[in-house]
Amino acid sequence: MLITNILRAALALTLVAFHGSAFAQQKTRSSELTISSVLQEEVAAYEIELRDPAKTKLKLHPEPVLSWVNPVRYQQQGLVYVWTDQGKARAIGGVFTNYFSETRMYTSHEFHSLSSVGLQAKFAGKDVWHPDEPGLSFQAVVDAPAPATKKPARLLQMRRMAQKFSAHSITQESSRYELRLLSTPLFRYETAEDDIHDGAIFSMVSSAGTDPEILLVFEVTDTAQGPKWHYAAARFSDSKLYLNLEEQQVWEFVYPDGIAGYKHQVSETDRYRLFDNREFTAKEMKQLLKSAKEKTTVPAKQ
Repeated sequence: MLITNILRAALALTLVAFHGSAFAQQKTRSSELTISSVLQEEVAAYEIELRDPAKTKLKLHPEPVLSWVNPVRYQQQGLVYVWTDQGKARAIGGVFTNYFSETRMYTSHEFHSLSSVGLQAKFAGKDVWHPDEPGLSFQAVVDAPAPATKKPARLLQMRRMAQKFSAHSITQESSRYELRLLSTPLFRYETAEDDIHDGAIFSMVSSAGTDPEILLVFEVTDTAQGPKWHYAAARFSDSKLYLNLEEQQVWEFVYPDGIAGYKHQVSETDRYRLFDNREFTAKEMKQLLKSAKEKTTVPAKQ
């Protein structure tokens, strides 16, 4: 029997025990599990450090910077977190659920480096990601104003710069989705009021839901002419991506030659990392459906 739309919506709100975890972790009792608790548990199992001489350990920002859903594509739901060094974001990552059929659902992990040096990431004690190259390629924002002296004014400047960008994605099924900018940044660098070396991460999300597809990072960088605004785009999707600045394409991600469409298991040495972690059994999916029925309520007619 097909799951109804109501049950599919409820599916994004509840979760049961996992089986066959890619990496061994302590399991919470199935009666206590929710989507959020399982995703948070998987995020908490990460340790990420800079590949610098000091092996600086990055700090996980305690709260997710975004909670998103994709009701159109695979009933996905996810959480996005950042890892920081001295208040500045150096890695961003998300854990999300993928639902493909009544008997197939699993969690996936997605990361992108925001660091100027390599990273080393371990999940439940195992090496899963170690990019060597810098995570971002910054370029000057043409005709940008001088960075404002006050922190609120700099945020306004970043928002105005971000609003000049537009984008779209092309999925593996050749479906096109227009991307829209979230006006509130996912993360604002934790800098002092008078520290002009500011920055923020903005996201461009899919019209299929609120899943971030492209990240836009703005930072103030010292130059020979003084502090200037710079920006970088980062892939946060398995789709083909196209970014425009005032109707002129300035960045894209397309699959390398020889790769036909979707390459899900992205290499642990790439600055973008994507892999599947846990998959449900048919028995667990049956339990999930039962739990979804019990938790679903239909609003009364007005």
